[in-house]
This record gives sequence, C-alpha cells and structure tokens, in this order.
Amino acid sequence: MNLRWNWSISIYAGTDPRHLTPAADTPTPVLSRADVTDVPASFVADPFMLRTQRRDDGGDAWHMFFEVWNDDTEQGEIGYASSGDGRAW
Repeated sequence: MNLRWNWSISIYAGTDPRHLTPAADTPTPVLSRADVTDVPASFVADPFMLRTQRRDDGGDAWHMFFEVWNDDTEQGEIGYASSGDGRAW
C-alpha cells in the first residue's frame, strides 16, 4: 500500500479530552510500523487501551489493541501490545 502519510500511535494527556498534549516523558510515537514484528506492516492506527491489575503483584498492566495494515494480505488486522506503565510498549 502506497501511503501519503506514515501513521503511528502516540500517547496524549490532559485535563479533559479537549485539552490534550503529547504526554511528558513519553517517546513519540510509542508504536509505529517498525515495532510490528510478525507481519510486514505499512501502518498502525486506531488504538484503544485497557488497564487491568496484574495478578502477580497487583500493579497495573496496560493492553493496547490497534489496526495493522498487513502488506502480505492487503488487509487491516488487529494488533496487540502490552505495557507495565502505559508509556513504553
């Protein structure tokens, strides 16, 4: 797929949804097509995250689901990444 844009995923923070800026102390982007290792990816997009509590130590566990464009199948597929802090994936 020949894209005009190089889509990636970043983390934003703010006091409310209308006042967001890139999250401090977080690399931008946090996830790009280069981070996808199991399929040849053109882009990542459309993330949603879920925070859960780890069973082993009670700390937070973050789960991110996102779209990956697979160049082999020429389809969008669901990707998954996990994080202990919601910033490093």
